[in-house]
Amino acid sequence: MAEDGCESNASRRATVREAKCCLAEIRRFGWPVLRGRALWTLLGYRSERSYQRAVQTGLHPKGVRLYPIAGQKGMCARTPEMATWLVSQANWEERIARLAALARKKRPAT
Repeated sequence: MAEDGCESNASRRATVREAKCCLAEIRRFGWPVLRGRALWTLLGYRSERSYQRAVQTGLHPKGVRLYPIAGQKGMCARTPEMATWLVSQANWEERIARLAALARKKRPAT
């Protein structure tokens, strides 16, 4: 029984480390909130339109609270909450890598 407790604590520490790593990675795409391409890519949508349909029908991931910002279009999510939710997903590192690749493509070559 004591071993189960140790494994549980080790597992929690690993999850906390992953969440901190994830937060450090996604902070560069938006702090304190994520919006637009960064948000829908990290949520796992392939296009803005599919994300919009999910939000309109209430089928977006329930682990992430989305909210509007007064005077701006679209929805946002708090970056720390997004990092916590993201590490619970099996492919969170792939999602961050995809977003980073999209960001590199968007930048003009110098």
